[in-house]
Amino acid sequence: MSKYGLERGIDGSEARHVTTQEFYRQAIAQQQDLQENIDALLRLEEQKRKAVELLKQQERQVRTEYEQTATLQAQKSAELNRTEAELKSVKGELKGARLKNAAAEVGSNIVKGIGAMIGTSRIKRQQQEIDRLNAENAALHEQIGSLNRANREEKARHGQAEQQLQAKLDRIEHWLPDTQTLISWGEYCRDMGISESGAREIIAMKPLYVSGELYTREYSRRFDVSNTEIRLQRDPNGPGGFQLFIDRQPAHAWFRQRYVELMTRLGYPVRPERPVIRQHTLKR
Repeated sequence: MSKYGLERGIDGSEARHVTTQEFYRQAIAQQQDLQENIDALLRLEEQKRKAVELLKQQERQVRTEYEQTATLQAQKSAELNRTEAELKSVKGELKGARLKNAAAEVGSNIVKGIGAMIGTSRIKRQQQEIDRLNAENAALHEQIGSLNRANREEKARHGQAEQQLQAKLDRIEHWLPDTQTLISWGEYCRDMGISESGAREIIAMKPLYVSGELYTREYSRRFDVSNTEIRLQRDPNGPGGFQLFIDRQPAHAWFRQRYVELMTRLGYPVRPERPVIRQHTLKR
C-alpha cells in the first residue's frame, strides 16, 4: 500500500468494540454527508482529466509552433547574415571602384571620359544592389521581430492556460479535500484487479461484490474470491482518514490472512507480522 502513499492503521488500538449493526448504522450516517458530494467530485474529476488532456494538447501544439518558429528564425538569421556579408562585399567593391575612378582622372581626356562612363555605370549598378540588399535586410529584421512577438504571445497563452487549470485544481482541493485521497484509493483498487467502473463505485462509498481474483502487490499473489464484498469507509485511524474492507476485514489484514493460509497449506513457515505503529500519511 506504500506505493499509493497509504499506510496501515495503528495496531493494538484500544478503541471500544462496536457491534456490526452499530458499525453499519454509523457508516450509513457518515455516508449520507459524503454521498451528496461524491457525484460532484466525480464530475469535477472528469473535468479535471479533460482539462489536463486539453492543456497537454495545447502544450504539444505550442511546443511544435515554438520549434517551427525557432527554425524559421534561425533561417532568417542566416539569410540576414548572408545579406550583411553581401552588403559588406558590395560596399568594398564600390569603394574600390571610386578609387579607380579617381585615378582615371589623371589620365588623358579620352581615357578619362571612357573611365568616367564605365565607372558611373558600374557605381550605379552597385548602388542599386546596395539598396536591394538594404531592403531585404530591413524585411528580414521585420520578419524576425514578428516571429519573436508571436513566440511571446504563444508563451503568454500557455501560461494563462496553466494558471486557469491550477485555479480549478485549487478550487477542487478547497471544496473537496478528499479528492486526492479517494484518487489514491481508486488506483489501489484498480491495481487489485478491480475494473475502473468498480473502483469508482468503491470510492463513492458503495459496496462492491467481486468474484474472480484479487491481487496484492505486498505479497505478489492473487487470491480467489467469490461474491466478496469490498467497501471503503471513513476511519480516522485509516490511511488518509479511510479504510478499505474486504469481507468486513481491513484489506491488509484480509490479504495477510489469505497469505498465511496459503503458505501453511504449502508447508512453508510464516513469520508472525510485527506490530507497526505509524502516523497516517498520504502522498500528494
